[in-house]
Amino acid sequence: MSVPNKWGKTPAEFIHDLEGRFVLVALANGKSFKGTLVGADPYSFVLKQGSGLEMLINKGNLLYMHPTSEA
Repeated sequence: MSVPNKWGKTPAEFIHDLEGRFVLVALANGKSFKGTLVGADPYSFVLKQGSGLEMLINKGNLLYMHPTSEA
């Protein structure tokens, strides 16, 4: 079933497809983080850094997120 004015992936589908992958996240405050995307809900997501630190990040602060290498 097609939805009017929609094509391609939704933001939720994009984030779901990144689950368990290593990503780079840039925030509105100018900070960026790398880690594994381990969870998400409609308002936030959880990023696990290599040190084991898990960060809860509000999606309202997100500028962009994309898969990247761990190096």
